[in-house]
Amino acid sequence: MDAVEFLNIELKYLRVQEDAVMDGLTEEQFNWNPPGSANSIRATFVHLVATEDYYINKVLAGGERLWDQQGWGEKIGLSAPPSATHSWDEIHQATLSLVTVLDYARAVREATEAYLPRLTPEELERPVVLYGRDRIVADVLTRVIVHSALHTGDIAAVRGLQGAKGLRV
Repeated sequence: MDAVEFLNIELKYLRVQEDAVMDGLTEEQFNWNPPGSANSIRATFVHLVATEDYYINKVLAGGERLWDQQGWGEKIGLSAPPSATHSWDEIHQATLSLVTVLDYARAVREATEAYLPRLTPEELERPVVLYGRDRIVADVLTRVIVHSALHTGDIAAVRGLQGAKGLRV
């Protein structure tokens, strides 16, 4: 198995995990604020999706984020997605539509799926800049996988705090 095949397999498994953790989620569970300093599912999931959007569409594909291209901020009701460079305060106060956020996630997933056929061993070695640092495409794709997997676990834990099943897989 080469690196391209490995990354594609891992991305497919990541989708299984993301779908599983969001399966059967209600608006109330999505918008529930856990005690302490834990993030809500809405904050974590929007961050997870928006980060993939940025990594794939801006950093790797060299275009604009779907967030900007397609007006997802306005549709979702946020000025910007929570990130390492944008405050999480706005999303902590917001009540969001689960359906609208899932529509954004679907659009980002489709854009990622459209990018993946470009992957070749040479593409994986292509230099890119991520947060002001030189990286390669393979590093950014690995970050997509690890970042999303970590936050999928966060969402499962918050579901558990609500008495719901976190992950079924």
